[in-house]
Amino acid sequence: LNGVNRDSIYIHHDTWNGSHVINEMQRSSLKSDAWLYTDMGGYDNELDKYVKKYPSARSNYEKIPKEIRKPYATKDAIVTFRNYKAQQQKFEEINSIIKEDIRWTTSEYFYEIVMPTVNMFIDVELEGMIVDWDILKKLSGELDENIKEAHKNVCSILNIEEDFVNLDGPDLGMLLELKGWPNMGRSKDKPNRRKAQHLSKYFDRTLDVNKGVYLTGKDPLSKWRKLGYQDEVDAIFHYRELTTLMDTFIGREENKSGYFQYRQPDGRLHSTFGAMLTNSHRNWSRDPNLQNCPKQGDRAKWYRKIFPPPSDDYYFVEFDAAGLQLRIGAILSGDKTMSDSFVNQD
Repeated sequence: LNGVNRDSIYIHHDTWNGSHVINEMQRSSLKSDAWLYTDMGGYDNELDKYVKKYPSARSNYEKIPKEIRKPYATKDAIVTFRNYKAQQQKFEEINSIIKEDIRWTTSEYFYEIVMPTVNMFIDVELEGMIVDWDILKKLSGELDENIKEAHKNVCSILNIEEDFVNLDGPDLGMLLELKGWPNMGRSKDKPNRRKAQHLSKYFDRTLDVNKGVYLTGKDPLSKWRKLGYQDEVDAIFHYRELTTLMDTFIGREENKSGYFQYRQPDGRLHSTFGAMLTNSHRNWSRDPNLQNCPKQGDRAKWYRKIFPPPSDDYYFVEFDAAGLQLRIGAILSGDKTMSDSFVNQD
């Protein structure tokens, strides 16, 4: 926090969250709210034009000329403040039309529930997630071997050489069509002509390069499985499960993929959280997504070893309160019928 004491910082109002609470059906962003709540809509046009022309500037604003950056930064602060004042007024308008028998007003929900949650997640982001990097490196090596075996198994079942096609790209769709698998849907992308001609040499049929490549996602694969391609599809599913685990989570240290790309100098993962910003007012997490870790099966237990508690005084626990969100909704809304269904019927 650049020397600022954390205890002296408290976010009273966040315009992103405010916009989302007022109307979660609209896009919640400062730039869209500039059009909605102020007369400064489009204040960012010059900057956007520059970033589109020079994409590398999107992640480093120092590459944007000062004559573009300075007016944008100035207007950005002004728009933020004006949005804040407009949202406060909007809260008052909404509160004035809410029935008296409802316990919570919109502004009370925002300031007493949403904003404390936002401030709590500041601590979560700053604290970060502890990772046992030695275990992660060990698991990465083991997973690499598992992926090689799974790849070898797919190629064996499909009766092809291991380097014949790239199982992670459109080659698989072309291969399955050439092997006579029925059409379960095609992508909009046409096959590479040179690749299609090369593969066709080894089969009795040829690919129509004017048609899209076979889709090979979960849905078409499941349909093929029901038609009798069970061994082949199960092998492909297993291979993809392992590669997803590697690319999204475990990663390789040498190419800084998976979690290795997010390792900070303190050795922790500092994910960015969007507190109560989904349409259901749940939280999201990104860079990395720590809310989407593998959960089911033995592989999940194997994977979760990389996250140790801070010390022996702590444990990781998990609980699921059935219908909790609906019950909270009944309390906050004051809906008598809904409350009765939980108190007297559930």
